[in-house]
Amino acid sequence: MRELALANYDWSLAEANRWVEHYQSTFRDVSTEEGERRTFLLFNPNNGGF
Repeated sequence: MRELALANYDWSLAEANRWVEHYQSTFRDVSTEEGERRTFLLFNPNNGGF
């Protein structure tokens, strides 16, 4: 989030999560707990998934 703010993208965690979900099909949510502080993992669909 700090890197985005430096580029004038001052988003909340919820806004950033929505962007990842909508525009990044190669990332999967691997969060271990509920809430807005989520963890995304780069997913390679050509490697059979995980």
